[in-house]
Amino acid sequence: MNSPRTRSRRPYWGTLVAIFVLAPAVMFLPGCISCNWGGGGGSGGGSNPTPSGPPEFTSGCCSEGTPSGYFKTNDRWDNMTCGSPTYITNNVCNYQRYDNKAVGQSMNICAGQSLPAGWTRVSTDWSPTTCGSPSSITQNVWRVRRDS
Repeated sequence: MNSPRTRSRRPYWGTLVAIFVLAPAVMFLPGCISCNWGGGGGSGGGSNPTPSGPPEFTSGCCSEGTPSGYFKTNDRWDNMTCGSPTYITNNVCNYQRYDNKAVGQSMNICAGQSLPAGWTRVSTDWSPTTCGSPSSITQNVWRVRRDS
């Protein structure tokens, strides 16, 4: 038979094992094993259709221009690609599709782009960390909406 002192230590050690061994292991379990992180429902059983066509987001060298069906949503400097500039210049651009948006949907895009038919500029804003990262207040972001 166990003494009361021995019995009182077991729950304590069990608690320590749970905290220091099991808890960190649980943090590395995937949050959603069957999710399709690329968008849509995929095989995860959701009601969204599997995405088709070009990707929702893409990036490329700013010097190559904006791909058809996309708006430029940001730019950044990467010294390892797109000419490998040795000075800070925004040489990589991020793009988001607009040709798949429903009427009434809106997007934030970099200012100064030509808007296709059916899209209107709703408002402007200053973002010091995107779209050229201006150091002074300038309306470098547009909120646009699909109207037709």
